[in-house]
Amino acid sequence: MKRRIREAVIKIHSETNLKNLSIVIIYKSRNIISFKEIIKDLSFIFEKL
Repeated sequence: MKRRIREAVIKIHSETNLKNLSIVIIYKSRNIISFKEIIKDLSFIFEKL
């Protein structure tokens, strides 16, 4: 999960203008979600910033 989240953050972060931003993501669940769902959720979060 950590690798998936890390790759998703790198992908989204490179596509946005939020270059000088520190990011902390906490994921706590027993369910493993797909990479597409991670991208979708993180994109939503980045839009709110």
